[in-house]
Amino acid sequence: MKKVEGRSIWPKFSRAKDIQIELSERYNVKLLDFDTAVIFFIAGHFKVTINKIHKTKYFRKYGLSTVKRSVHKLIDAGMLTVSADPLDKRKKILDLGWED
Repeated sequence: MKKVEGRSIWPKFSRAKDIQIELSERYNVKLLDFDTAVIFFIAGHFKVTINKIHKTKYFRKYGLSTVKRSVHKLIDAGMLTVSADPLDKRKKILDLGWED
């Protein structure tokens, strides 16, 4: 990585950490970096399922149980909501649990 790349990435990384702290305080739950990555992934994608998260290149190196544990932690904290897919009721769609 070049210094220029690091300088352009740092503000975004720093903002992500600020959001992580803010959400931890708002929902009174200790968020790990992994949990925060799951939240950002769900916020940035459409019709997200646990399997979709796990199959993504970034999350592939983690076990499916790790992804499930994080998702259920976020659901229990009220940070995520779950709904059935209208076309396939077996699929559970994850979304942010708060308004934009």
